[in-house]
Amino acid sequence: MGFGYDNNFLRLSDKEIREDDVTEYGISSTLDSPILKPTVKLIYSPAIIDGKTTNIITSISYSHFIQAAHKSYHISNVSIEMKLRSYSWFKFGIRDIPRYYLRNYHDRDGPEPLEYFECTFSSQKYFASYSMPIKSVPRTWMKIYSDFTKEYFNTHFTDFDFDKYMIKIDMNHRLKSKHRMKLSYSHVNADNIAHDSEDYLYSVETAFDKSYYIDKIRGEFVYSHNKLKNINQMGISINFEKREYHEIPPFDDVPNWRRYYDGQIKLWIDHNLLDGVGIRTWYQYRWRSFDISFYGEHQAYDDFVKSYNKHELWIELSFEFITDILY
Repeated sequence: MGFGYDNNFLRLSDKEIREDDVTEYGISSTLDSPILKPTVKLIYSPAIIDGKTTNIITSISYSHFIQAAHKSYHISNVSIEMKLRSYSWFKFGIRDIPRYYLRNYHDRDGPEPLEYFECTFSSQKYFASYSMPIKSVPRTWMKIYSDFTKEYFNTHFTDFDFDKYMIKIDMNHRLKSKHRMKLSYSHVNADNIAHDSEDYLYSVETAFDKSYYIDKIRGEFVYSHNKLKNINQMGISINFEKREYHEIPPFDDVPNWRRYYDGQIKLWIDHNLLDGVGIRTWYQYRWRSFDISFYGEHQAYDDFVKSYNKHELWIELSFEFITDILY
């Protein structure tokens, strides 16, 4: 069970908050909201191959925004993992988000282009990963992860439908003191399938290719504590990513671009309250900035309202138990 707080759950820019009627964007009462997040996770470990650990994992979570019920959503996961040897696992699975609400936007292709409509999408992800030890460096392993995601929007915003392909490489190292470090790089290619597709109604919006790619780096350090009572570990992670859209059609052969820069810092502490009962407290800060060039001239228009920053605070309670009821 998680208890959270988000001070800007629609990721509005400072300009929007300061100057606009935010109720048009989907704010019914306040910009912030407490969040309740119950989660159920089942790990079934059948004895399929002698000497090989196999886990079948299912989970479902629901995030309920108290001040904005329409922002609430749930996520379900099913995966299978097999341990091949020390530091070596093979995993694959599927994750599903049937409906995720972003905010209200203009439907510029509709009969009323100045009206606001709810912008939602569904997301279905298929993923697989393989990890293996680096023999030349003790307690070090590499993981290769890949996924394919179908991200399809509601009828007002189908011009934003994407097929996304991701590849990620993680380098992990465990110190003798049991502290852990991770450095990862990932690349995402998002294909705007509505662009010039015969399966979509041609419009001004589908005429523009909204495809993009993302390059992301992430660093993480986990400190395993054995001196302070009831504290298991503490950690920090820092993410930075650049999203760059496919080149806007040039004017007189002058290149144009649109880029977003996202950052995230997360701090957490894991507590052992009682046997089988744990508490995780964590704080997260996220921000976004952007730059854009039209016809070779660098510009950063606030009218694009794509920059934002937000803070999140969470307390998560977990209860873990083991049963042999299936045997």
